[in-house]
Amino acid sequence: FLFMNFTSKDLENYFWTSGNHITTTSGVEIVLHASALVELSVLLRNELDYPERYQVSASFYSLSAFMAFFAFENYQSIEQISVQDLLALYRLGYAHLERV
Repeated sequence: FLFMNFTSKDLENYFWTSGNHITTTSGVEIVLHASALVELSVLLRNELDYPERYQVSASFYSLSAFMAFFAFENYQSIEQISVQDLLALYRLGYAHLERV
C-alpha cells in the first residue's frame, strides 16, 4: 500500500472544507472540534418490538493520533470509516457504548 503523505494541517483543512463534520458512507459521524479533538460516533437502533438505541463513540485528542490510527491512503478513505471500525475501537477499549 502507498500511503498519502499529508500533514495534520492538510487534514484540518479537509475538515474545514466539509464544515468540520463528515458523515461516512455507513453513517459514522466524524466531527473536528477546535482543530484538535476528533470525535467519531454512530447511533444504532432497533425499532422492532423492543425499541432500543445505543451510541458508540470514540475520541482522538489530536489529528495526528486520528491519522496514525487509521493510516489513511487518501482523503476519501476517511469517508470509508465504517460502523465495524467503530465497533473494533470499542472491542479494543478505545470507544464507549451507551444506551440513549
